[in-house]
Amino acid sequence: MEFVAPVLAQLSQLSDFSMPGSALLLALCLVATAILTAGGGLLLLTQFAPRLRVDWPAVDTDNGELVFLFDETRLRDASSAGRALLALGPDRLPPWPRLMHILSARFPDLEQKLGGLAAVTRLTCRAGDDDPGELHAQWCHGLVRLELVDRPAALGSSPTDSGPDSFTRQALQERLDALSRTLDAAPMPVWRETAAGRVIWANRSYLNLTGAQEGGDDLPQLFDALPRPPREVENENGKSGPDLIRRAPARAEAIANGETPPGERLWFECHSKWQDDTVLTYALPAQQIVRAEASLREFVQTLTKTFAQLTTGLAIFDRHRRLAVFNPALTDLSALPPQFLSARPTLTAFLDSLREAQRMPEPRDYRSWRSAIAALEQDAEEGTYQETWSLPGGQTLKVTGRPHPDGALAFLFEDITSEIALTRRFRSELELGQSIADSLDEAIVVFSRTGLVLMSNEAHARLWDQDPGAMLAEIGATEVIAHWQSRCRPSPVWGELRDFLQAETERAEWDGELRMRDGTALVCRFVPIAGGATLVTFQQAERLSTRKVWATLPARTG
Repeated sequence: MEFVAPVLAQLSQLSDFSMPGSALLLALCLVATAILTAGGGLLLLTQFAPRLRVDWPAVDTDNGELVFLFDETRLRDASSAGRALLALGPDRLPPWPRLMHILSARFPDLEQKLGGLAAVTRLTCRAGDDDPGELHAQWCHGLVRLELVDRPAALGSSPTDSGPDSFTRQALQERLDALSRTLDAAPMPVWRETAAGRVIWANRSYLNLTGAQEGGDDLPQLFDALPRPPREVENENGKSGPDLIRRAPARAEAIANGETPPGERLWFECHSKWQDDTVLTYALPAQQIVRAEASLREFVQTLTKTFAQLTTGLAIFDRHRRLAVFNPALTDLSALPPQFLSARPTLTAFLDSLREAQRMPEPRDYRSWRSAIAALEQDAEEGTYQETWSLPGGQTLKVTGRPHPDGALAFLFEDITSEIALTRRFRSELELGQSIADSLDEAIVVFSRTGLVLMSNEAHARLWDQDPGAMLAEIGATEVIAHWQSRCRPSPVWGELRDFLQAETERAEWDGELRMRDGTALVCRFVPIAGGATLVTFQQAERLSTRKVWATLPARTG
C-alpha cells in the first residue's frame, strides 16, 4: 500500500492553510473511503487469483465429449454425453460414486488414485493396451475436471462420430446384461412380440414353459388367443399414449410343455403394453387365485343351495345398506316380488315395502316409524335386535338382526305362528289345570324328578300357611319338607318321603298319617306319576270321615 503515504502527506499540507474545520473533516472521510475500497479490491484479487487463472476449456454439452466438473464430490457441470453416461449407472447412487462404479471395471483403484490428485494437480489414467479408454483429471482449489477419451492408437483408426464411445458402449452392455439376468431370474414369463404376433424375445421362464431352446428363430406362442392392448389408453390423469399398461389384466390359460410336468394347465394374468411397434407382456402366475375363486364359487353355490332349503327368510344388506343376498323363503314371508328383491333395494326401501304390504306392525304415525327404523338399524349393528311382529292377518314373525363382517347386516325372518298358537294352548291348559287344582279341598304338591316343586294349589297354601308366590320360585323338596316338618309332630313319614323322592327303582303308591302341632290329624298320600314326578296330597282326617259317611248314605230318589 505504497500509495497511502503520499496521500497522507498531501493532507498534512492542506492542514497548514486556513481551511474550515468542516471542510477538512469531509476531505479526510473521502480519502479514508477511497483507501478502504482500494484495499478490499486488492484483497479479493489476491484471494481468488488462483481460481481465476485456471486455464480449463469450457464444458461443451453438445460436442459428444465426456466431461465432468466436480466440486470435491459434488457435480457442478457435465456435458450432454457425460450426463447420458451417468444415467446408465446405478440410480440409487449420487453422481460421484455412480461414475466411480461405471469406471471401476476399466480403471482399477481409480478412486484411490484420484484421492491424491490435489498433490499432483494433473493425472492421466489408461485402461490398458487393448482398451482404448483414457481418463484425464485436473485439480484446482477443490474443483476436479474429468475427461474420458478413446485413444486412436488403441482403436486402430482415427476417432469418428459414427457410434458411441467405448465408455458408453460398456455401460450400455453392463446395464443390458444386468437387465437380462434380472428378467431371466424372474419367476414369471416375459416376452416381446411383433404387431403380427411373432415372438421375437422371451426370458428363461417363458422358454421353460414352452420347451423352446434359447436362441431359436421361431419361439412358440404360450397362449392361443391373448387380447392385444389398445394403442391409445387413457390414464387417470386424462393423458393418453401408446406406452400405458392395460388397467385390467387379461387372464389366460396355458398348457406346459417344458420343465413343468407336460400337460399341466396353468393360469396367468397377463399385463401387456406397447413399446414402439412391439408388445411387451408380463404373465403373472394366477394358479392360486383361480383355485381360490373356484373354491369360493363352490362355497357360494353350497350356501345358495342351503339358503334355498331354509324355511327362515334371510336378507343380508351390505355396508351401503343395499340388499346383497336373499333366499326364496324371504319372498314367501315378505310377500315382496322377486324382481323387487333382485333390484337390490336399500334397507329403508325394503322396510317401506314391507309396511305397504302389511308385513310388519302398523305404527301409530309415520314419523315414529322412521325413528323406529333408525333404532332398528342401530340395534342390528350392535347385534341386539330381536322382535316379534304380530301381523294384521294373524301371522306372527320373529325378526332378528345380526351384524356381519365389513359392516353388513343380516336379518332373519321366522314364521312362529304355530309355536305361538301352541304356546297359547299350552298356557291355557296350564291355567285350566291350575284352576281345577285350586278348586279341590285336598292340599296338592307336585315334585319333579329332580325334586323341584312344579305346582301347588290354594288348599296347600291355606293348610300350611305358606305364601303361594313362594311356591312359584325354584324351591326344592328339602325346603318344603322342612317347612312341613316344622309344623308337625315327629313322624317317620318324613324320612320315608325323602327316600321315596330319591328312589331310582320303580315306586308304588303309599299313604301315611300325620298330626300337626295344633292337634289336626292329616292323611297324606304319595303317588308316582309320569316322567318321574311325585304327587303329594294332604287331607284333614275329619273331612275324610265326613266324605265316607256321605258315601254310605243311600241315593235320593225322585
